Amino acid sequence: MKNFQIEYKWALILTVLGIVWIALERAVGLHDQHIDQHPIYTNIVVLPSVLVYYLALREKKSSFFKNQMDWKQGFLSGSVMAIFAALMSIPAVFFSLKVVSPDFFANQIKYQIEVHGRTLETASSYFNMNTYLITSAIGSISFGIVVSAIVAYFLKSKTQKG
Repeated sequence: MKNFQIEYKWALILTVLGIVWIALERAVGLHDQHIDQHPIYTNIVVLPSVLVYYLALREKKSSFFKNQMDWKQGFLSGSVMAIFAALMSIPAVFFSLKVVSPDFFANQIKYQIEVHGRTLETASSYFNMNTYLITSAIGSISFGIVVSAIVAYFLKSKTQKG
């Protein structure tokens, strides 16, 4: 575990970023009066998330690999971080949608029925805690692996091959 302290630390930072983002979405009305704009603005969190991966891999390169990191090492480090982030996303999403924004699902279901003509069953099958926990964990791993591959390419040492 000691070899992955940096990944754990940055996954925790990414998790806190996610909770703060949900709170910000709620504060600006994306979970109620501006729920129609939620799908647009919720994805902006990708930008600071990429920055977190960059900072994590840069720290791993300088602190752990003594500025000699190849692509595979960076990719593995970022992938481990993605797994940690996915595991942490489960309690974070639960907390966010039970405590920070407890009316999110009810508001989304109502919006989907009234504006998009979805049935209660269809809207409820997507906007519920189980679905969000699963998609959050899978999304964290997928996003993290892709971003890790890209960031590791740009951070690999110039004298390294691969």
